Amino acid sequence: METINHYIEQANHILKEVKTSKIMNKLQLNSINKLTEINIPTRKVESWKNTNLTTLLKNNYEVDLSQTLPNEKTKNPIQQQIADDTAGCSHLYFLNGEFQDSISEASALNIIDLKDVSEQELSTYIELIDSDLKDDFSFHLNIASHKNGKLLRLDKDITLDKPIVIHHHYDKSAIQSNPFNIFHIGKSSKLDILEIYTSSEKSNALINPFHLILTESQAEFKHTLLQNCSLDTVFLNCLQASIKGEGQYKNINIHLGCELSRSYNIATLLEENAFTAVHGLYPLNGKQHHDTLAKIHHQAPKTYSEQLYKGIVADESKGIFTGKVLIDQIAQESDSKQLNKNLILSSKAHAFSRPQLEIYADDVKCAHGSTTGQLSEEELFYFMARGISKDKAQQLLTTAFANDVVLKIEHLLIQRYISEQLNLKEYL
Repeated sequence: METINHYIEQANHILKEVKTSKIMNKLQLNSINKLTEINIPTRKVESWKNTNLTTLLKNNYEVDLSQTLPNEKTKNPIQQQIADDTAGCSHLYFLNGEFQDSISEASALNIIDLKDVSEQELSTYIELIDSDLKDDFSFHLNIASHKNGKLLRLDKDITLDKPIVIHHHYDKSAIQSNPFNIFHIGKSSKLDILEIYTSSEKSNALINPFHLILTESQAEFKHTLLQNCSLDTVFLNCLQASIKGEGQYKNINIHLGCELSRSYNIATLLEENAFTAVHGLYPLNGKQHHDTLAKIHHQAPKTYSEQLYKGIVADESKGIFTGKVLIDQIAQESDSKQLNKNLILSSKAHAFSRPQLEIYADDVKCAHGSTTGQLSEEELFYFMARGISKDKAQQLLTTAFANDVVLKIEHLLIQRYISEQLNLKEYL
């Protein structure tokens, strides 16, 4: 209990020092009590059985309550991560979890402190949280220990003419950061966002964001998240998306950095003709460890979903995928596809896969599958017989394997940027 007590003390300190709304205050108190109850998860907890946090959390990461102010040096290191590849986008900046208003570009996206959001509106968002998250350690750590989140709202009937890039950069050592951001996409609006998480070398941070997303009817939200932090950073991410009738939420999670990362993604289809596509890619090498949990919940008839997750594991790395599609009895005529593929490049690398279907309706179309294998010797020979080295052949084949996910990014500028970041991996 000694380690969890440190994080509970941190949460109580935030509760005392940071002004928040009544509903958020109640939510924080509940999560503090929940942390006491569930403790740091061990392998006996089903959703954490492949990922052990105990040793890492003994670093006793601290929440930094001081305000991070921007200066001329603040913007430059973040921009260097992006170079000129996203010059056609709008840019928003967060440094060590704090929004940097003075160096961010104005856009039609309204950015509001959660403490300034009405209790009634906050209650609407909080009610969307899936019951599975209510027993999850990283979710409760975020709610208990976040300082002040943001509501990023796009009003109805707005189509932004260019994507927004949200830069999250961390340069403080041994900090614990728990960003809690709500995205609300208004009726018939369209938004394309690329979120990029980076950290300085030797920052040794614990980054634990929670995204709560509401896509209204006939709205479309394309959301790409790239985690490219330094290896000594721990990254835990929870995401809850709710989609109304004829709305679309398309998410792609790509994890390149961190020695240990975990992503818990939940999408809930609330009304008829809602659609979600939740995809992921985790190319790993060295001793990297990534754990994906993905759940799609069909709560209404004629709802549609797709999942494609791909893992590439080299050296002594480990990739884990647990996917679940839940179709309620009322969700007749729904259609869901789920697929996980893993490519193993080393005899010491490991891939674990567990796709699941839980269906209570009798008129649905569902498919799921999982494959794990190595590069084809015949394909390698084909390239080598034509004068291409084995290393180059491996690179070409591995890139082709990853491209199934990358090509699902619809905006060409974002797609090109992601491809360039993937090519920086040693085996790509």
